[in-house]
Amino acid sequence: MTNKEYFFTLSPEKQEQFQKTYANHKLTEYIDWSAFMESEDGNELHFLKVMDKYTDEKGRECLVLKRYDRNGMDYQTIYIPEIDEILEVADTTYA
Repeated sequence: MTNKEYFFTLSPEKQEQFQKTYANHKLTEYIDWSAFMESEDGNELHFLKVMDKYTDEKGRECLVLKRYDRNGMDYQTIYIPEIDEILEVADTTYA
C-alpha cells in the first residue's frame, strides 16, 4: 500500500494530523513529497533531495541540500542525520 493509499484509509481527523506532521517537518522543503506519497516506503527521509554527500571531520555523514551565494561567499545547507541538525556552512567544495 502506498503512502497515498494509506492516507485515504484514515479518518478525517487522522488525515489532518498526518498532513500537519509532514507540513511542519523541518526538512519539508527538501523532501520529494510526490515520490514519498507514491511509495510504500514510510520513511520520508529516504526522499530527501540530496545534492551531494560527504563525511565531516567528526566522521558524520553530511547531506548537502542546497548551495547558494551570500555576499560573494559560497554556502551550503547541510543535514547531519546522526544529530538531526540542519546547518548553514561555508561551502569549501571548490576552494
